[in-house]
Amino acid sequence: MPSLEPTLPTVLALHVAAKRGSCGATEQVLKGAFDGSLEGEAFERALTPMVAGGFHFAGAVMFGVIDRSGGLPAVMDVLRDPRRLLVAYNEAMSKLGSGSTPTVDPDLAKRLAAAGR
Repeated sequence: MPSLEPTLPTVLALHVAAKRGSCGATEQVLKGAFDGSLEGEAFERALTPMVAGGFHFAGAVMFGVIDRSGGLPAVMDVLRDPRRLLVAYNEAMSKLGSGSTPTVDPDLAKRLAAAGR
């Protein structure tokens, strides 16, 4: 299994891909990382298109939602443990009741939050 260190850029790259309509590809990369079918160079190649840009936009969108929902304490919680970004984003979206913005697969978000523990 590739290293799934809780780095915000990796998490944001996956979210940007989801926002661009490639949520299925995003989920496949994470599932491949967890089940061992994507390792080393294969993992890097699969991740590359998602890392091509958009970190600032994705971060602004996700942290904006988290901030509107829970304020600075909620943002700081994610900054202390970036693995929680997807879970916190989903929780914030649920709390705000916004159905127009896509959320991340809840099971996948929980799995990422638990990675490396």
